[in-house]
This record gives sequence, C-alpha cells and structure tokens, in this order.
Amino acid sequence: MTEHPKRVLVCTDCLSEGINLQEYFDAVMHYDLSWNPTRHEQRDGRVDRFGQPRDKVRVLTFYGLDNQIDGIVLDVLLRKHKKIRSSTGISVPVPGNTDMVIEAIFEGLLLKESAGSRQLSFDFPHELREARAATGSGVDVARFVQEAFKIHGAVITRKNKHLTFDITELPRSLKDAIAIGDGSQFKASFDLPVDEGVLYLNRTHPVVECLANYVMNASLDPMVDAAARRCGVIRTHQVTRRTTVLLVRFRYHIITIRRDTETPLLAEECRLLAFRGPPEKAEWLNEEESEKLLFIEPDANINPDQAASFVAKINNDFGFLKEKLEEVAGERAEAVLQAHRRVRTAARQKGMRYRVEPHLPPDVLGIYIYLPAV
Repeated sequence: MTEHPKRVLVCTDCLSEGINLQEYFDAVMHYDLSWNPTRHEQRDGRVDRFGQPRDKVRVLTFYGLDNQIDGIVLDVLLRKHKKIRSSTGISVPVPGNTDMVIEAIFEGLLLKESAGSRQLSFDFPHELREARAATGSGVDVARFVQEAFKIHGAVITRKNKHLTFDITELPRSLKDAIAIGDGSQFKASFDLPVDEGVLYLNRTHPVVECLANYVMNASLDPMVDAAARRCGVIRTHQVTRRTTVLLVRFRYHIITIRRDTETPLLAEECRLLAFRGPPEKAEWLNEEESEKLLFIEPDANINPDQAASFVAKINNDFGFLKEKLEEVAGERAEAVLQAHRRVRTAARQKGMRYRVEPHLPPDVLGIYIYLPAV
C-alpha cells in the first residue's frame, strides 16, 4: 500500500494505539463518535506525531445533522473537551461522573422539545449502567490485572504515572500468550493519557484478554495447579454465619419473529448469587451484598479436609437451591426481553416480535464459602 501515491486505510480502534502512520498518511477521518474524546485523540495521534513530514494534518469527523445522538455527543464530549484543553492546557479524557453527565444530556436536550425534531424517550442511562455492570469498570480491570500477574510471579513497581511489570518469572505458557515486549518487562497504565512506550490497559486490550483467558482456562483444567479456583472456603470475621457465594452462568435464547419466521440468538451472562445458612434454609442476599463478599480477606486458617467437607455439603444439598436458580433465570430472561424491546423501540424497528427463553438448568461455575472466624 505504501508504494502508491494515493492511499486510504480503513480500520477499527485496533490501530488507535502504538501504531506509527505519520510517514504514509496526513489526514484522519472519524466515521463514528466515541463517548470518550481521548479515543479520537489517540486515533489522530497515529498520524499527527513526531516525524510527520507535512506542515498540516487534517482531521475530519462525520456526524448526522438529522441524528440527535450524534449532535449531542459531538457538542458535549468533543467540542467542549477541546475548548477546556485549549483554555487550560488540561486534557479531560472522560467526565468525572459519566452517569450524571449522560442523564443531564438526555433530560436537558433530548427530552426537550425543539422545532422540527421528534422527541426521543429512551432510558439510555439505565441501559448504560446495565452494560457497565456486566462488563466491569476500569477499577475492576486494574485490580484483576495486578492481582493476576502478582499471583503468577510478576513483580510490579510504580514510577510516576505508570507501572512496570517484570514478567520474567511468569509461566512460559502465559508469557507466550501475552507475547509483549522482550518477554521480560513492559510499562503500562490504567489511566489516560499515557506516554510513548506505555500501554494503556483497558478491558479489551490483548494483554488483559489473554490474561483473563489464561486464568479461566487454568481454573477449568484439573491437571493444572491454577491460581483461580472453582471452589474455596475461608474463615473471616466479616461474616457471623456460614455464607455461600455461587457464580452462575445464565443462558437465554432471544428469539426474533418476523413474518412467522423465528430466528434464535444465544445470549449468556454470569451473576453472583449468595445465601446465608444451609441450602435447605437459605436466606438469599441481594446483589450488592453478594458483590461485597468478593473483597473479603481470610482471617484464619482452615483445615483442607474441613474445607472439602463444606463444599461437599453444598453439592450434596444442591437440590434445595434449584428452584431459586430457575426463578432467577426466569427473572433475568424477562429483564433481557424488556431491555431488548426498549432498544428496538428506540431504534424504531417495526414488524418484529421477540421472546426470551431461559436455558435451564443454569450452570454453576463456582462455589465459595465464608465461615465465621473463631
């Protein structure tokens, strides 16, 4: 491609970081609008960087004049971002409280009647919160990456804004999977902006994905002494009764019906369910209480045989939990259906009907038991 005098490169954000294109290109066209203004800057930076032979680099952004969403994103998150940066010299990658910003945008602009435009009533913040809860936040990513690397033998040190990961002692299979740098160390950060040569590790970065796949696959392999386990028992002062956490995978068939033709789509999600006491007298916790249990640290040792006995009791009495799991599967299927309808309605898609069927029984991927410390 570089041998031709006129050339166009079409790509996704896979080329927004760590790629040098200044020798071959002098313009960038954004044909989408990202909610994160820094994402646009990262794309621009592939071309507008040291070594660019041309005096001027053109940056064009496409958006629809008849698309209210495009107009609002462009105005609030791009133009104002650039205005702040030019006035103060400070780059603001994302709003401090994204939910509040989005709610203000949609309540103050989208839901406000304007001449010649249709009202749009779509609970976008709700859908955004659901998606964010399902995929995890940047804090979750940072915690997982650092803990997973340390458990597998990496040494992590902080200098200024970035971290240095020494991966010399990582298992060979994990080191080969992430395939980064010279195989001994690399620099990374979980916050933008980053310096040259420093990786920005977000949820979809190849290093994070490879690390997550390795941890998960190792936990499912009975021949490997994995760092992550599908079951475990600890003693802690933060519970007063035996408490059990279940990691459950729910699967659904989202069935689209158009002109009497049914098209199924398989969807799945993982959720935490927790209860106090024995399975036959389970007192179920809400979602917030269940997630807090994940951060509890052990306060006392437990005999391995005793730990195995407690897990065996849950397995043996699992029949008492079946009804609750199937009830939650039905509730989640209905929630998926309602969310699906809201999105389709907002997109004004007509002529289709939907139903969501849970695939029973749900899969229990992990059992974790918390015992009161004496």
